[in-house]
Amino acid sequence: MIQTTEIRSEKRYHKLSDTQTPFTTNHTEDPRTVLHPGLSGNGLFQEVSSFHYKKRIRTSFKIHDEFESDFILIKGLMEFYRPKEFIFSYDRKERSIGIDIKDDQLEQLSVFLSRIVHWTNQEKRFRHALKVAIEFENRYKLERENLYQTLRNMAVADKHVK
Repeated sequence: MIQTTEIRSEKRYHKLSDTQTPFTTNHTEDPRTVLHPGLSGNGLFQEVSSFHYKKRIRTSFKIHDEFESDFILIKGLMEFYRPKEFIFSYDRKERSIGIDIKDDQLEQLSVFLSRIVHWTNQEKRFRHALKVAIEFENRYKLERENLYQTLRNMAVADKHVK
């Protein structure tokens, strides 16, 4: 059994064909059904899959390995800033996010996810800068204590010499 896929503007379906011909994909690209490049090319997600049904799109995003440890941050940003018409589902174990939207909301979703990428990167840069500042402060405190200890030892040694 060979699988063929057809996409038509009035109906979208996947059918199984009993033909014995080699595997072929019959795909008529409808610009309204093509996944927006901002969803898959924003760097935050490594896998983007979508299912189109009439005027609805069910899409799922798997967080890129680089951002895997930031899943809770991403979820928090998405929930804090999300437009009221977007309702996301989160799978913490799989590190994936899903949403069901109308096909005319694809551009809005792409812009929203671009902002999430920007805010996530800002937060990561801030965390790094804060970590560097804390390490610098700790080194400064250690050096200061070492200097004061040396000065105290010299003062004690001077008392014993006189």
